[in-house]
Amino acid sequence: MKTLLPLTAATLSLTASIAAAQEKKPAPSAAPDKSEPAKSETVKLRFVPDGGPWKGETPFKGASWSQFRDGFTKGTFHMQARAGLGDKFPVAFPKGPDLFEVVVVSGNDEKIAVEVRAGDKVHKLELPRDKSAQVEVGEVKYSLLFPTSSVSAAPGEKPSTNKATIFVTRPMC
Repeated sequence: MKTLLPLTAATLSLTASIAAAQEKKPAPSAAPDKSEPAKSETVKLRFVPDGGPWKGETPFKGASWSQFRDGFTKGTFHMQARAGLGDKFPVAFPKGPDLFEVVVVSGNDEKIAVEVRAGDKVHKLELPRDKSAQVEVGEVKYSLLFPTSSVSAAPGEKPSTNKATIFVTRPMC
């Protein structure tokens, strides 16, 4: 019984401490100061061809792209790429041959010029920001778009990148 008494006393002491702590109500948290500036905001990502990657973006050489998948709109296929001046990327379905190649020839934050190379044909397109352009390759109409992209940034920061985002869509036909 000698070992039971000290253990019982310690248990009662711990139980009393927990009960006392639960009776104390926590102080109400202070309301956030509305004069504090936001830690980040959503802003347009500018395309600056001779600039570098935006803060937090891993730099890479050449283009980065996906292959066709179900599109944002029912009945379409969609793919996207990020490419700088002189970069090129293939347009293809997974496990399929390249349908054509897109090369970024020139541009700025307002518009880009691309070449669509299909076999021995070269189609030159101008893609104003947020306005699609169409091209027909192999009796299929494709739409290319240079969309506005937004990123999270510190207040007042004006992020830019040397890689333009390009969407390519086509009907499922």
